Amino acid sequence: MIADLSYVGISTKIRAMQKKLLTEEDIQSLAEYNSVRDAAAHLGEFEAYAGIAEKAEGRELHRINVEKLLYYYLIDDFEKLYRFAGIRQRKYLDIYFKHFEVKILKICLDNCMGGRRDFLGLSKYAEILGKHSKIDIVKLVESKNLSEFINNLQGTGYYQILKRIEESGRGSLPDYQTAIDMKYFNYMWKMKDEKLKKRDAEVITQTLGVNIDLLNVNWIYRSKKYFGLTPEELFNLLIPVRFKLTQENIVEMVKATDLNSFYEAEKKIRYSEKILKYRKNEKSLTNVYDKLITTIYRNESRKRPYSVAAINTYFYLKEREIRNIVTALESIHYKVPFGAKEVKP
Repeated sequence: MIADLSYVGISTKIRAMQKKLLTEEDIQSLAEYNSVRDAAAHLGEFEAYAGIAEKAEGRELHRINVEKLLYYYLIDDFEKLYRFAGIRQRKYLDIYFKHFEVKILKICLDNCMGGRRDFLGLSKYAEILGKHSKIDIVKLVESKNLSEFINNLQGTGYYQILKRIEESGRGSLPDYQTAIDMKYFNYMWKMKDEKLKKRDAEVITQTLGVNIDLLNVNWIYRSKKYFGLTPEELFNLLIPVRFKLTQENIVEMVKATDLNSFYEAEKKIRYSEKILKYRKNEKSLTNVYDKLITTIYRNESRKRPYSVAAINTYFYLKEREIRNIVTALESIHYKVPFGAKEVKP
């Protein structure tokens, strides 16, 4: 292991931040409350989520509202690291901010199409967004309808693709969200090579490439299990990037006539051995992919602790933690058993 001296300082800071990540037992404790309100109050006792009730501005903490509030903490972590980072690290963070931009954009879109007002006060993050993004968050949260929302994205990379969907007259919320996701992954795949040093780009390629591959496999699996999409519809939903999957792998899985055929096609992909290993103790294929991706992120961070992998892995684990917290709150809301995934690095 060769330490990149330019990453020593920020890697040390990230290790301190990682200590504040919740353990499996911490998240399990949230699911044991009888109400989302009580669980959210307990969440605020952890240092990483202190003040969550105050951020809600006195409003009731429903499950959906808590999820959106949690992303404030993720963006706060980004700002802390950005202020601490050197020029080289900021090049990566400038690219990575697209991830938060997409998340906030999709929240605003969901609010707009659902006729909901800006409960979370996203406009107060306009200053942070303005430093790293071309989107005007204030205009988006004030959009009265979808057409106005899309027009308020003129001058950004999202306008043309969303406008085409609107003009088709057949666009649903998932159609717009998928278009935004595809724009994001294509951007990340291109920018890592254009903007980053070769060593940094190689690290990001490993984790981003696997992430894209397994997202595509998971979307194919879920469509076969739940949605019954035609092969043409499914092809249009996939991210047009291949890392360790071949085009033949994709075609065979997409054209599988049922889940058994899908599983047979899945056995031919590069990740099949590891997938089968995790599937022995995990029934949900989505959870299998989640464990595999998490293992890859952690391995990259352990192999290259003083590199961009430290930043990349921290944000992945933090967002995964947020998903687990939301799952715990959903178990309370829907009164179903909860099984937390491990999140501590």
